[in-house]
Order: sequence, then C-alpha cells, then structure tokens
Amino acid sequence: MLCGALLAGCAEPSLKDGLNGVKFTDIRPMYKKGSITPQDEFAAEIVFLTVDVPLDNFVMADDLWDVFLDDGLLLANSDAFRANGWLAGFGSEGKWLDFQNFFRQAGCRKAGTTVMMVTPSQPDYVYVSKLSAKTDIYYYAGNGLVENISVSAGKAGFKFKLEKIPGARGLAGLSITPFYEADLPGVQNQTLFNPMKFDVDLSQGEFVLLGPVLYDSEPSRLSGLFFNQPGRTPAAKMYLITCRRIIE
Repeated sequence: MLCGALLAGCAEPSLKDGLNGVKFTDIRPMYKKGSITPQDEFAAEIVFLTVDVPLDNFVMADDLWDVFLDDGLLLANSDAFRANGWLAGFGSEGKWLDFQNFFRQAGCRKAGTTVMMVTPSQPDYVYVSKLSAKTDIYYYAGNGLVENISVSAGKAGFKFKLEKIPGARGLAGLSITPFYEADLPGVQNQTLFNPMKFDVDLSQGEFVLLGPVLYDSEPSRLSGLFFNQPGRTPAAKMYLITCRRIIE
C-alpha cells in the first residue's frame, strides 16, 4: 500500500483539468428522492470513478503505486489487506498528474462514475460487481484465520460512512467497508468484509486509489470479486475515490 509524495518542481494540476474526457467539474451531484440535502447537515460530496486497466499494460501500475505512501490511511487489518491482494493509496490534488499520466500511458478506460452526497446520518453504497450463481468466497481475516462464506447471486460493493471531526473545518472522516449483498428482495443480507475496512480523513481535492496487487479473475477471492472486469476483453479495475467538496 503506497501513496505519493509531490515531486519537487512539478506544477500542481487541478481536478478541473480532468483526464481523457473525465472532468470533475462536469460531474453534478445526483440526489436520490428523499435523501438528505447539503443544507440539512455536514456532508461530503464523493466522486467514485471506476477505471479499467488493459491486462497487457497492468504491469505499468507498479510505477504508479511506487509514488504512493500509506500514511494517509488507517487500515482495520493491514495484514489482511495485503494477504487478500489489495493496494490502497492516499493523494492530494497535486498527485492528480501521476494518475493522469498512468491513465493515458496504460490506455485505461473510464468504466463509470458515481457521485454521492454522504452525511453522518446517511451512509451510501456503490456496487462494483455481480455474481450470477452461488459462490464460496474465501478471504484472509487476520490472525491466521481464513474465512469462508457461501453466497447466492448478488453484488459486491463499498459502504461509505461519514464522520465529522470535532474542531476541524474542511475535513471529513470517511469510513469505507467492502461488502456483499445477495439478491433477496425484502431481506437485509449484507455481509461486511470488516478486515478490509479502512478510514481516511479527506479535504477537498484529496483522494484514495484502490486496486489489486495482481490481476485476479477468480470471484471466490476478494481481489477477483472486486477488481476483475470480465467479458470479451477482460481488464483489471481500479477505483479513484475523490472528495469533491465539504459542506458544513
């Protein structure tokens, strides 16, 4: 897990510069009917960008991770995070250039964008993959324990929960937990992968980058379940989670 330090002498690009057609200033908040509006309480507007990395160029991601450090993230279980093949990095707006260069040079493709208005009283969810049949999922939970859960058809995603940091303005505490949810209408059946949970404090323009250590096509492992884009032209997924603004 690695996150980047600014290179001396480099100009700091702005998120508004975008990348290959992805411009954050073009993304407008999407409020679901009945949801809490920014006027009601403390909130953070979070942009969740999914990127597909061509397998032929996936090795280029190593150079991207090399410029990141993990000191901006608090992992629930760092051993489990690594053992399950996940990488995470924290960056400021000045790191946008590193990701932009990787996106262009590796021939990445924007696969989807979700905009969320997250508040302390209302968590939000992003779904990133689906399973069409019963599957046994194995993952390392820490302390030498390997968990095995059997799930029916459903979808995997991330749960976002916000916390206001006392005495701090322009800063939000964001908790991100991966989960699986079976397709059982009217039934609360979310399984949280708590050893993979992590917390990060974000201000405007700061972001988290998530990706796999290696490409994995096997949905019975967390790296394959969350970071594989199957299809005629398979790809590895990476996620860029950006704090667009804080409302307080």
